[in-house]
Amino acid sequence: NPDSRLYNRCCYGYWSYDGKMIPKVLESEYVKDIFNYYKYGCSLYGIARKLEERGIPSPSGKKVWRTKTIENILKNEKYTGNVIVKSVIKNPQTGEERYFKALHHHEGIISQELFDEVQKIFVKRSNMEPGPDGKMRRKNTHYSSKKR
Repeated sequence: NPDSRLYNRCCYGYWSYDGKMIPKVLESEYVKDIFNYYKYGCSLYGIARKLEERGIPSPSGKKVWRTKTIENILKNEKYTGNVIVKSVIKNPQTGEERYFKALHHHEGIISQELFDEVQKIFVKRSNMEPGPDGKMRRKNTHYSSKKR
């Protein structure tokens, strides 16, 4: 439902004012840094260490950043200013779930282009790929323990 409160649910780098998401000055810069670190080759672990070295507290206020937190930030389209909410309603004929997308819902911290580029890098760096049956399998690379 496009009126869902999930649209306005704040995430790291934003605060809520009168039901609107507004970027926080410092945290929004850290979000940009996270995306750029990843774009230019830094691993999730490497990004976490860089933020810790800079003394930047995690979203929960801790000194230690978790790689899953970094991954969640990098995969959250809200940072572009757009919001996608997955509806629980399925099409009975196709089984497809519906998505609602609110474009320009709030001020973005990063560009859609940077977000899309980071998502492509995630796929490229992943050691998993869909097999012929659609199930995810490890890529067969020269680093794999599989024998050829």
